[in-house]
Amino acid sequence: SGTDYPPERHLGRDLGVAYRLPEAGRIELSAGCSEQIVRADGSVCTEAICSIVDEAIGFVAVLAAQPDWGSTAALTLGFTRNPVRPEGRLDVNGRVVKTGRRLVFTECEVRWHDVLVAHARGQFARVGRTGSNTHMEVPEPDPEEVFEMGNPGSRGAGDTGDQALSRSIGFTTQGPGSVELEFCEYVSNSSGILHGGVAAALVLAAAEDAADAPARSAEVQFLSPGRQGPFRAHAERFEGEGTGVWLAQTIDSATDTLMNRAVVRTG
Repeated sequence: SGTDYPPERHLGRDLGVAYRLPEAGRIELSAGCSEQIVRADGSVCTEAICSIVDEAIGFVAVLAAQPDWGSTAALTLGFTRNPVRPEGRLDVNGRVVKTGRRLVFTECEVRWHDVLVAHARGQFARVGRTGSNTHMEVPEPDPEEVFEMGNPGSRGAGDTGDQALSRSIGFTTQGPGSVELEFCEYVSNSSGILHGGVAAALVLAAAEDAADAPARSAEVQFLSPGRQGPFRAHAERFEGEGTGVWLAQTIDSATDTLMNRAVVRTG
């Protein structure tokens, strides 16, 4: 139905996302660690990390914001680039740090077994419910119940090789440091706008393309939701900084609206 989320064809399903809520203010989320998301050097690709981080801490922020909803306002990301094998699961342990009147503050770590893959902090703005989440029931914490997003129709690791997840999402390079994404249901969130993790991954992809190197860290500010597309991200060297620091931003080309800005360190 129109209120079902996620839809049959969705990034969260293809990543095989599953989660449980062991107690109030905490979430334990996992996703499949396959050849689809592991680079040739063994590190997990930026697109996967951004997507599962935002899914995990965004959801626990929503729980803390009830009866309101939560919208990504800022993400600070650190990528270790520690190598993993394309097998098993990635685990995200997320928690609410503080709940304010306007913002919910969160943090998480991403691990593959004992290997630290990434860490992140997030700020989520309290917003009204809209789209599919208008009538969505939010589960109560239950350490025994596991919620599965994956389903038999998911692509899973069907598309493999370098930049496999980027191709599945739909990122296309438009020139040095420029990446574009068409909007579709596959990359939407429950409010019917561009998924916050995908929005972060898009602006980081522009910086990674400009640098021809993976991101080490990023500070992303979300200024306006992506509603129509195509979304166009572009990165340039950060003025006065070294060669590995980039200023990137994304525009919703349908309305010429600035969606997000990021300072990205690569290398």
